[in-house]
Amino acid sequence: MIRGVLFDLDGTLADTEPLQWQAYRTVLAAFAVDVGIDEYRHHWIAVEGGAEYACRTYRLPIDATELRARKTVEYRRLITAGVAPRPGARAVLERLGLACRLAVATNTVRTEAELVLGHLGVREIQHVRTFGESPPEVRLGLSAPTLGALTTAGLANPTSAWDAIGYEPTVVCEAFLRLALDR
Repeated sequence: MIRGVLFDLDGTLADTEPLQWQAYRTVLAAFAVDVGIDEYRHHWIAVEGGAEYACRTYRLPIDATELRARKTVEYRRLITAGVAPRPGARAVLERLGLACRLAVATNTVRTEAELVLGHLGVREIQHVRTFGESPPEVRLGLSAPTLGALTTAGLANPTSAWDAIGYEPTVVCEAFLRLALDR
């Protein structure tokens, strides 16, 4: 019996990557830099350190922390205006929400995840919960639980799932535990 389903947010339920790219493009335009989609995919999506790459490559007069902060302001402006759902995302959430608990595991900061979910119209769906990375200064305080604790909670080997969806085990394990324990 399936007790819960864990979804990724960015790219699975919502099409946020074009907005992330646009936010960086807007901020970098102030420095006469235009990052194309291929460059963005290669240096921001495929590997960590996109802001560092931009600062180094384009010799920006600001550091990576400041670049990220400016991008965050622009990104929040964009997602406040609206976010496109991925085709079929809402229907899947509605259908599965009738049968089991649903959760969203994301590295997106919680306030941004809630904005995106609000645009997708999933706040009213029962059992939708978000678990994500807190802002950098307030990381999740939960250490990765043992497989035994997850098995006791009635879940089968969820630790292997994080490789496929690209999250730290801590985020996924927290989401699985909360689904299992209904917290």
